[in-house]
Amino acid sequence: MSIKLGEDQTDSIHIHIFGNKSWQLDLNPSVHFPLSSYAYGEIINSELLNYISENDLRKVPKLDIFNLKSGDCFFVKSGMWHTTQAFENSCTILFQLKVPCFIDFINSQSLKEKLIKVPQWRNKTYGMWEENHFNQRGKQILIDLAKSFNIDISEINFNYENN
Repeated sequence: MSIKLGEDQTDSIHIHIFGNKSWQLDLNPSVHFPLSSYAYGEIINSELLNYISENDLRKVPKLDIFNLKSGDCFFVKSGMWHTTQAFENSCTILFQLKVPCFIDFINSQSLKEKLIKVPQWRNKTYGMWEENHFNQRGKQILIDLAKSFNIDISEINFNYENN
């Protein structure tokens, strides 16, 4: 059994429990911090096409092969090309890290369409949270991002509700 080549919008941690399984991975230099997943050869959604070209998504990557054994653990960064093949019954526990990115705080569709083209706005917000609101570091990064677009963020609500 195999999983089709693709890239995901979430970072993920994989813990291989048992079985003989091969992962094939490669960095995708064309897309940083994707907001949606893509399976190679499928229809590309319009959101991805805002910040990556169709030609870049159609290039076949050169994948490195990693053979897993029981107890192996590894991290897959969002946007990384990957595919798997199991040669026998196998089990892997997957933890997807759904961390909000800065663009998740933008509600205006027209503004969001402009900002998703800038990789820094799609960056993950690891380590910037305290009980559903930005900590000081997160606020400062958002203020710096806003300055680059001359956006007044004094009235932005920094609370996040996962939809």
